[in-house]
Amino acid sequence: MAKSFPNTGATVGLAADRTAMTSMLEGQEFFETDTNKMFVYSGSAWVQTNSWNATSGVTGVSNLIVPPACRVRRPSAQSMADSTWAWTSFTTEDYDTDNMFTATDTKITIQTSGIYLLTFNHAFASNTTGRRMVLLEKNATGPASGGTMLARSIIAPTSGDVTVGTTATTVSLTAAETVQVSLWQNSGGALNAGFGDTDSLVLTATWLGRVS
Repeated sequence: MAKSFPNTGATVGLAADRTAMTSMLEGQEFFETDTNKMFVYSGSAWVQTNSWNATSGVTGVSNLIVPPACRVRRPSAQSMADSTWAWTSFTTEDYDTDNMFTATDTKITIQTSGIYLLTFNHAFASNTTGRRMVLLEKNATGPASGGTMLARSIIAPTSGDVTVGTTATTVSLTAAETVQVSLWQNSGGALNAGFGDTDSLVLTATWLGRVS
């Protein structure tokens, strides 16, 4: 049986108790003990609030309790041709709270509009010739083409060791926009991006807040 707390306007009970309620007031809260979900009555419908999904009908209620965030990586090396741009192909998802990544792909797709922190950790195999370049892009139609550059790194190779670095930026992104990473090297021959380490090619996207 549902139990009400008049001084707080809150009710606690089972999901079936909430759906059976009548004569609710706008702003009334209900916590479902069998689902661990919190709801607010908008004046016409119950709206779940302990979720990051965009919600209409509850003005001023921020329900981004679990913000959109994604971490994808490529634990295996990716061979890159000389002087040719290539997308990083990600194969492993560590976490994804907003369905931004599906299986093996070269992109993440934004589901919730807002300001994001994008970070790409990158590594190139040991080679002292030429340069290495990294582009963070959105809505690209091909490697380093057709999209908007968000951030860029130009890196001199490290003598006698792998070349590692981080490219990062904060940017406003809207739902359905995509984020890709393009890599380039001119060592004079094929060169591996990444080197079989689990964290050598990692892209993260973290929602920081709403634009307005």
